[in-house]
Amino acid sequence: MIALDSYPIQRSDILSKRLGEEMIFVLADKHQAKVVNESGAFIWSMLDGSHRVDEIAQKITAEYEGDYEQIIIDLVDFLEQMLAKEIIMISDRPLTLANLSGSA
Repeated sequence: MIALDSYPIQRSDILSKRLGEEMIFVLADKHQAKVVNESGAFIWSMLDGSHRVDEIAQKITAEYEGDYEQIIIDLVDFLEQMLAKEIIMISDRPLTLANLSGSA
């Protein structure tokens, strides 16, 4: 399970495009695409490696006025799906895409 104090970050090689309220991700190396709804697009915008999972959940709660505990459950599930599809990475410390590209 993804820890609430971990830092999810977008993979730099994933292409994303906002289409209305939805977001599409293209995994070119796998010849696949994934579409997420408005809340998934909102989450994606915060996956910059500087926000902890619990901070993202707080922002979702404020934006959509939902139940924090349920949002945590749904957020972790969403992130685990994105991790399984190799769309994101998880770190135990803050990262940025610049940090990642500079370390390669």
